Amino acid sequence: MRIPGVNDPERVSEEARSGVAAVVLAGGRSRRMAQPKALLEISGQALLERVLLAAGSVAGEIVLVLGFPETSRTAERAALLELLDSLTNAGRFRQQRMEAPPARGPLPPAPAGFPESSGPPTPERSAASVLLPVVRVIEDEIVGGGPLAGLVRGLGSIHRPIALALPCDAPTLVPGLLRYLVRELENRPGVDAIVPIRGGRAEPMVAAYRPERTAAAFAAAFASGERALHRALARLAVHELGEKQWRRLDPEGASFVNLNDSDDVRSFTGLAT
Repeated sequence: MRIPGVNDPERVSEEARSGVAAVVLAGGRSRRMAQPKALLEISGQALLERVLLAAGSVAGEIVLVLGFPETSRTAERAALLELLDSLTNAGRFRQQRMEAPPARGPLPPAPAGFPESSGPPTPERSAASVLLPVVRVIEDEIVGGGPLAGLVRGLGSIHRPIALALPCDAPTLVPGLLRYLVRELENRPGVDAIVPIRGGRAEPMVAAYRPERTAAAFAAAFASGERALHRALARLAVHELGEKQWRRLDPEGASFVNLNDSDDVRSFTGLAT
């Protein structure tokens, strides 16, 4: 299935993308799925691949936060890295080495084909390679801490002024909406986050943030015992993006579709065929 703006995204300029990162949360227990949601294939394309392609059309750096439980971490992490290797070999992205959280010891060696570091651009690299988004893989510090903990880890590792937050199970993210979120935050210097509102509820996992301020605020919320991401937003200066605004770019709300269980997958694939 072709997804406009995802399978053939209209990329923004390299200069514009250089100031933007995206945090993609992958992992968790996927209790309602037989496999990690990120690896679930829809029309021959993994969910994670769809999300990365949409993110890479807007952001120059993508931070993939892995948070698998101990019992399945090795196998599921290896499967995700294999997918990233295939996308890198296909010329979609560049990769940087996996980063372990500070509280843990060193991870096992990266699999073959996964470079230790992308390093700075060199004359030997083609211009096309340098323009590709960088995917950086890191481990969550608190497995089972939910999206709030994942964003603390991901946003805290970013040094670019703006970062998108995205889930790994959104098959139809609309790059035009992601670009709009970024532009809105760029134009509002006193605001920490641009968060869409859908059906009266905030959508904090398809939103744009200022990483430094947001990571600190979310870390404080988590330390106080908060686990709900939508409540942690109260610690930020948030500009809410109303439905009338975002539906001009995403009329059907496709960016907010999540595949959480088998019923969601059957419903989505039935609509997509």
